[in-house]
Amino acid sequence: MRHALRCTAVLVCFTLLIAQLPAGAWGSEGHMLINRVAAQKLPKSMPDFFAANADRLAWLGPEPDRWRNPHELALKRSQEPDHFFNTEDLPADFGALPADRYAFIHMLDDRHAAAIAAGMDKKVADRMLAEHIGLQPYEVMEIYGRLVVALREYRHAVTEKDVKRQANAQQNAIFYAGWMGHYVADASQPLHMSIHYDGWVGANPNGYHTERGIHSYFETKIVKDWNVQAKDIMPLVKEPSDLKDPWAAYQAYMKQTLEQVEPLYKLEKAGAFKDAGTADGHAYLNTRIAAGAQMLSNLWYTAWVDSATDPVDPFNQPKPATVSDTKKTAADTAAPDFIVNVSLSLKAKSRLADSKETVIVAAYISGNPKPSPKLDKKMCCGEGDNSGIATFRRELQGEGLAMFSGNVLPMERTKQMENDKYEVLINVFSGRRSSNGNLLYCDIYEGELDSIRNRTIPIACKLIGE
Repeated sequence: MRHALRCTAVLVCFTLLIAQLPAGAWGSEGHMLINRVAAQKLPKSMPDFFAANADRLAWLGPEPDRWRNPHELALKRSQEPDHFFNTEDLPADFGALPADRYAFIHMLDDRHAAAIAAGMDKKVADRMLAEHIGLQPYEVMEIYGRLVVALREYRHAVTEKDVKRQANAQQNAIFYAGWMGHYVADASQPLHMSIHYDGWVGANPNGYHTERGIHSYFETKIVKDWNVQAKDIMPLVKEPSDLKDPWAAYQAYMKQTLEQVEPLYKLEKAGAFKDAGTADGHAYLNTRIAAGAQMLSNLWYTAWVDSATDPVDPFNQPKPATVSDTKKTAADTAAPDFIVNVSLSLKAKSRLADSKETVIVAAYISGNPKPSPKLDKKMCCGEGDNSGIATFRRELQGEGLAMFSGNVLPMERTKQMENDKYEVLINVFSGRRSSNGNLLYCDIYEGELDSIRNRTIPIACKLIGE
């Protein structure tokens, strides 16, 4: 009897635990369906191992939801914000999302600290922290990068006829593609993009549903009850297209999904999702599932296209012939190492790619010169400039990282400065290979040279006149 009671108690506790687990967008059926349809829509130009692994890709669709059991608490907590994006909680004046996850987190932390300092209630201010707003697009783009690398490795293995390496790259690519599919599908479910995640919150003049339960009902119950199949979704998905700027395209996709939040609540209020549902309810559900499959197929295809290009190795760039490349003497000073991260607007990226134009990153080092009529002006920066010490240049094939390391400040110039408080000016411009004039309008960085030691300096560029 005691054993039976213990078993009953365990079963009750287990049932309660399972009931408290958060539901993932679309449930297992919806996630598997989106991954499968995306795979079936890939063109023949894609490697055939994608189609051959359609079942595996489908199985991986719900994988991140399998990581959300409290028994694996560290795993559960670490990836929860990757499933959603509460867009309305983002400060209205936040501006463009940075491409870097940690830059986004730091920006939100700064806003949170400023709000607390200004007297905002902590519970209200906490809503602008990253763990509350969500990190959804960052998880997608990070896995996208992994997929590009895996597909590039596959291309190299095929070229080199390395069968073992080829098989390993295939397995990596399938896992990354299926894993990414989960989050892309999450972002096609409107309730994953909004604070109205599970019932309308705040002002509600239209009397929308406010009780919890609508989230799982929409994404799981009706998908199963209505027995949505691939044949229902396939006609709504086109052959994938190459996303010229995956980050911008994905943000636009999220915005389109957010715009579908209120239509969902209107349909629910009208009874479109009740029981067997109405024609409008079925059309809405199928359209949202199709949107996820379309974006996923686009991203898989774009990753394959992007993998054809071998990026310039930022750690193996030839140093330009500048004054800093003169033979280092014992009295020369090592310049601080730093990185410049150049980003291009979509138009700038397209223009430079079409014209095979490069990007020049130049760092001008200067100091405060001693008064001297005999100062050698030919060492650096031209007639009339007594302050120049050295110029370092790097050339990029488009956007990316320019690595500045191993440079020196020549003694011939530093000895003519009053002190070692040197300044750096970082300027970025086009390489003028396709035109005589500069094509780019870029941010400029100015500051103390020592302050950028071991730092990454972001520089954003767009076309002149854009």
